[in-house]
Amino acid sequence: RIDFKNEYEQLGEKFYAIKFTYTLEEELPGLPDIKKEFQGKAELYWDPSEGAWTLQYIYLEDSYLDYINILDEIYGE
Repeated sequence: RIDFKNEYEQLGEKFYAIKFTYTLEEELPGLPDIKKEFQGKAELYWDPSEGAWTLQYIYLEDSYLDYINILDEIYGE
């Protein structure tokens, strides 16, 4: 879900910033289901040569450690 969005101009360039909440959906059998809601954010800029928004950066909170910790709880010694 989108938590915040903002379109703005800075030094003559157009930017679009967004913050969002997301979850992981497991498609492979046998993987543990992670119920946590993660936070993400991204910023795009308008590329006039392409005539489109271009992703400048994206940050996603989840990582492989989320799976390692759960697998360690299930199968760890």
